[in-house]
Order: sequence, then C-alpha cells, then structure tokens
Amino acid sequence: MENEPVETVDEVLREAFATNGLAAARVTRRALVPQPARERPLVRGILLALAAVNLCAIAAVWLLRPSLAPAPGAQPPASVLHPVELSGSLMDGVLVVPIPDGSTVIWGPGRRDDRPPDGYGIVLMEGEVR
Repeated sequence: MENEPVETVDEVLREAFATNGLAAARVTRRALVPQPARERPLVRGILLALAAVNLCAIAAVWLLRPSLAPAPGAQPPASVLHPVELSGSLMDGVLVVPIPDGSTVIWGPGRRDDRPPDGYGIVLMEGEVR
C-alpha cells in the first residue's frame, strides 16, 4: 500500500474555501468605499439622560445639604452611645450567637467535606416532629 502525499493545512483550507474572483473583488471594493458616519441616537440619548440624572442628584444634595446636617446639640442614637453586647458559645470551632431580634448566627471554620453543594440550605429546628 502506497502512502499518498499529505497535503499541507494551507492547501486544504484554500481548497475548502475557494472563492469566486468576482465576489472577492466586490467585497474589496465595498470595503474600500468610505462609509458615512452613522449616528447612534439611542446611545447618545442614554448618555444625555445619565448626565441629566447625575446633575439632578448633585443639585439635590447641594440644595438639601443644610437640612441633612444634624441639629446643633442633637444626640446620636442610643445604639451608638451604648453598643449592644452579644454573648455566644464556641464549641468545636463553631460560634453560635443569638441576636436580639430572635434569630441566631452560626459561624464556623471552612467548608466540611460532607456539606451539601452550593444552593442547598441547612435548616436546624428545635422541638418535636409532628
């Protein structure tokens, strides 16, 4: 069995995408003709609208600046003067902190190997199963 000569990649591609000389000339002519500048009214309109919104926001902040300042002698909220103390428990590297609103924060070390994949939640509940 004789081996046929292997064609180069260049020859294979040129043969696969052979073009008509007239089509190539037409594409070249069209590419060389200067194109008129196309206006993009939508993009320009969006940019103008964003600029107007920014100017309005700046003007509103500038005009409302005196009313946003705290009144002389005003006291900060009590939560700033007296921070809330939270107590929690740390067991096996897991920190459990009850929050005053009734919820609980559970924070621990990195991801365990037996943890469910992302998108699945773990719900811990107390009480009897009904």
